[in-house]
Amino acid sequence: MRTSDISKVRRTIGLTIITLFAIAGIYMLAASHAVSAWLIAEPESGTLSGPATVISDTTASGGKSVLFNAPTIAYGTFQNPFKATSLLNAAIPSNPVIDPSSATIMAHNFDSSSVFFGNVYEGAHTIYQSSSTDPTYNLTFSAAWGTNPFDITVTSSTGSGTCNPLHIPSSATKPGNHDKWMLIYDTTKPGLICEIWQADKSTGVWTGAWGGVYDIKGDGNKPLAGYGTGSGLAASSLMIRASEVRAGVITHPLVFPSYCNRGNVWRAPATGTDGFCNDSLGLVEGMRFQLDPTFNCAAITGGIERMVCVALQKYGVYDGDNSGVQTPGVTPLLGVMFETDDPADPNRLPWAKPGDYTRSSGLYNANGVTADFPHFTNIPVTRMRLLQN
Repeated sequence: MRTSDISKVRRTIGLTIITLFAIAGIYMLAASHAVSAWLIAEPESGTLSGPATVISDTTASGGKSVLFNAPTIAYGTFQNPFKATSLLNAAIPSNPVIDPSSATIMAHNFDSSSVFFGNVYEGAHTIYQSSSTDPTYNLTFSAAWGTNPFDITVTSSTGSGTCNPLHIPSSATKPGNHDKWMLIYDTTKPGLICEIWQADKSTGVWTGAWGGVYDIKGDGNKPLAGYGTGSGLAASSLMIRASEVRAGVITHPLVFPSYCNRGNVWRAPATGTDGFCNDSLGLVEGMRFQLDPTFNCAAITGGIERMVCVALQKYGVYDGDNSGVQTPGVTPLLGVMFETDDPADPNRLPWAKPGDYTRSSGLYNANGVTADFPHFTNIPVTRMRLLQN
C-alpha cells in the first residue's frame, strides 16, 4: 500500500473514533439530564423587562416558569379615558347579580332576528389628541340650548379651564353622516375632553350643533358642561378603538342605541335619558347586558367579531342612547360604536372625509370587517342577560 493511502486510512479511522466519542458523550450528558438534544432556556433566571411574573411550576426543568400578564392599561389617558373604577371601564364581576326582570325584558325587546352590528364608518366617531402646535378654533354651536359649553370655565381633577379656544389638528376630519361626533383631547387643557356633536367645517372653521366637556380622569358619565350622548355618557367612552383592534382585545364595556327607551327614567351609570318610548317593558338608558359567559366565543373566526363577543362576556354592553326610532317592540339592530379615520387611507380627505379602516388594506378589513355596518351574526343576542347595576 502506498504511503499516501496509509495516511488516508489513518485519517479516516481517527475521524471515526472522534465521532464515536462525541456521540457517546452527547448520549451520556442527555441521560444525566445535564442538557437536552437542543437547548433548555431558563427565562425565569433572567431579567424580566415586560409585564410578566415568575411562578412555581413542577413541570418545568428549573421548577419555575414565566407567566406573561396582560398589558397594564393606563386609564385616564387619550387611549383609555376615565377612571379604571368607572362603570364605563370596569369588568363584570365573576358572579354578577342578574336583574329579576331579565327574562321578561329580554323576551319583550329582543328575539332571534335581533343582531349586533358595527358602526365602523358612517356612524362611527373620530377622536384626536391635539397640542399647542395645532390650529385653534373658538367653537360656536347652532342649538339654542343655553350658554356655549365650551366657553364655560369648568374644574376637572387636574385643574380649571375652558375648551375654547380649542386646538384641533389640521388633518382632522368630521365623522360620517350620522351624529358626527368629533372628540378632541387638547393636551393644553386641564384634562378636558371636548366633544363636538354634528361637527362641521364647511365654512372654513369648525362648528357644531352642541358639545359636551368631560374630565378625562373622571367617571365619564356626567359632563362638566353641555351634554354628551342622550344618557349623559361621554361619546368618547365605550367605543372600540383602532388601537384595541390592533392589539386584538377590547378592554371596556360597549354601548348601543335602543329602538325603545322609556322616558324620564334611567339607571346608573346613565345620568339622564333622551328616550321617549311609551312602553312599560321598554329598555332604560343605563341598562347593562352581558352575553352568556358559557357561549363559545373562540369558535368565531372573524377577528373583530370574536373581540366583540369576548368583550360582551367580560365587560357587557350598555343601552346608552336612542336610535332615533322609538317604537315599542323588538329592537332588531344593536349598533356598537367604533373609532374611524384611517390616516393611511389614500382616499382620506380632511376635513370632509375620514379614512376608512374597512378598505382592502385597512386595519378593520384585516380583522374580518370588510364593509360598513357589518352584522355580527355569530353572537346570539337572545343569550344576553340584564344585570342589576
